[in-house]
Order: sequence, then structure tokens, then C-alpha cells
Amino acid sequence: MKVSPIDRFKPYQFAIFEQFPEVHACVSTRHSTIVDPYLIRHRRISLRLINQTEEKRRESHFRSEKEWYDALHIPVDRIVRIHQVHGNHVVHARQPGILGDGDGIVTNQKNLYLRVVTADCLSIFIYDPRVKAIGLAHAGWRGLCKEVISKTFEKMQALFNSKPQNVIIAVGPFIQACCYTVKEDVAAKFPSESLDSINNGMYKLDMGRVASEQLSLLKVPHSNIEIAPECTYCRDDIFYSARRDKLKTGRNVSIMGLQ
Repeated sequence: MKVSPIDRFKPYQFAIFEQFPEVHACVSTRHSTIVDPYLIRHRRISLRLINQTEEKRRESHFRSEKEWYDALHIPVDRIVRIHQVHGNHVVHARQPGILGDGDGIVTNQKNLYLRVVTADCLSIFIYDPRVKAIGLAHAGWRGLCKEVISKTFEKMQALFNSKPQNVIIAVGPFIQACCYTVKEDVAAKFPSESLDSINNGMYKLDMGRVASEQLSLLKVPHSNIEIAPECTYCRDDIFYSARRDKLKTGRNVSIMGLQ
């Protein structure tokens, strides 16, 4: 996917949701949300932002997204946010606003826009067209270990009677195995099929494969799943990457709503 300056607000979208016009599901690019002019020159957040408190930094990121939401005709006052903590708590959204700590959100209400942010982690979009319910989750290696994908789907099962054979799932761009190395203590938490040993106790971790295997265990049909092939680390022309640009980089915003 190529993004030119004239379409800087064009989001990353998924082919699997094209048959569902009622679903708004996409990911921002680094061109869509610019927190500070410094980002344009150095692709990193300025020292002014680094020195902010975490809460102020969150709000700075959110304010930087407003133009993107306006371009997509998403009302800012209808967005649902959570404070992501690399866990597996899933929030049931009944109204917009900040709903506390969590890494998954579900709703069956129209015109609520679920939001998570990533900078190498996975964003997982879930839609059940039978019951008209959606879920959106954030997962890094910790979230995968804690099975936040399963927890999000199980919340949809409990609240909306979602069935695995009915859900449509997309995984947004994340750091691929080509660029994601982990130490042995992290590697030990994952099945060998998702790892490739390098040397000196280092491994390449395929988080996409881990997510795929977890979805298979939930009995979600493979044909109902789309996993983005782009690597956030490699594609510095499109995406932010915490590992590439260090932790104080920008954020790729995933948004999902029912219209």
C-alpha cells in the first residue's frame, strides 16, 4: 500500500470487510496522525512530549488524531477508548469515552467507534454479522500469552451469543517475524512452531502465527480470517514502530464501528 501526500488520511483497510458496508474498520498510517512537526523531520516524538506525563501524552496522541477522524466522518464524541495495559481485560462499551484499563472492547451498539492504538502490536477486529456485534483488541506478546483474543471473543459469546463459525476477523499490521527478536525467557512462553532460533538465546517470534493458532483453537474458520502481511518495522514509509523508532514514537490507530 502506497500513501501519497494528497491522500494522507487514507486508512489501511481490510478486504475481508468489504462485503459488510455497515462495518467501519481501519488503521491509520503515520501520515494520518502527526503529534508534532518534529515527527515529520525525525519520525520520533519531540523531547517536549517525552517529558509529559503518561496521561498528557495519551491526550496529545488523541488530539493528533482529530483531523483523521474528521476526514473519515467519525464523530470524536462517539469514540470509545481504554487505557491499554498488555492484559486480557475486556470492556463492554455502552457509551463513548474512556472506559478504564483494558485491552479489548466489545459492543453491539451502532455509532460507537472502538479504538485501540499500536506501534508493533496486533490489533484484532472481530465482527459477527449474525448478531451485529463487534470487538476490537490489542495484543503484544504479553496479550497473546494472556489470550486476550480468546477473552474478547468469549465476551462476545457471553453478551451477544456470538458463534465462532459466524465471526469475521482481521488482524492489523504488526511487527513480523522478520524483524521481531525476543530473548529465551519470552520465547519459552510460545509454541516452537511460532519461533525461529537465531543464536545466543535469541529467537524470531511470529505473532501472526500465534494469533492464527489461537483463532483455530476457537474454531474460527480459516476463510473468515485476514491477517495483514505488512511489517510495521519494515514499512517505515507507512507505519509507526516502537522497536524501530523507540518507545516514544507515534501510534497506529485502529478504529471499528457499526453504522
